[in-house]
Amino acid sequence: MKPEDWIIVGVAFSTFAVFILAEWLVWRWRGVRKYDAKDSLANYSLVAMQFWLGVAGKALFIVTALDWIQQRGLQLVPETWWAGVILFFGVDLGYYWFHRLSHRVRFLWAIHESHHSSELMNFSVALRQPPLEPWVDWPFFIALAWVGFSAHAILTMYAFNLFLSVFRSHGTDWQTATLGGMVAEHAFASQSASRYEPRIH
Repeated sequence: MKPEDWIIVGVAFSTFAVFILAEWLVWRWRGVRKYDAKDSLANYSLVAMQFWLGVAGKALFIVTALDWIQQRGLQLVPETWWAGVILFFGVDLGYYWFHRLSHRVRFLWAIHESHHSSELMNFSVALRQPPLEPWVDWPFFIALAWVGFSAHAILTMYAFNLFLSVFRSHGTDWQTATLGGMVAEHAFASQSASRYEPRIH
């Protein structure tokens, strides 16, 4: 990871910490039990494992593989601002199919299942990320590397996508009141999708 990447990581986790603390205070003031110490510890442990296994996976293999594909690909990506827009939607599409198949394919569900293992719904649960996912999600972004996006650009946009998904998948009344209708609409859709029984064939 580059030095600026560590700054981004620090800002992201600091933002999560502020929202988690704010939500915990709001629900405590309302007298509603939304947090459990053991459950929250499991959430933080899983995201820590995913982060370090992800760093190892990217350093040892994923960056090398995607950049190798990029160098032998079509090299169609121009150096313009709208290339970033294409990358945003391309990464979002790749993540959509990865997440969809994680609910359909036994091997991927075995990795993804821990993400849905909590009985609570709060901001800390959104951090309950499967540790091994960084090792199996990267093939869904091969097409982006093939047309000319670098591994660093893809992975940075992927991290941004995951950052947004924390808020999209949260879906509490407090979030709806504070973050507005647009986020609440995405949260409802994402939360509803996560409640479907996985179709494992």
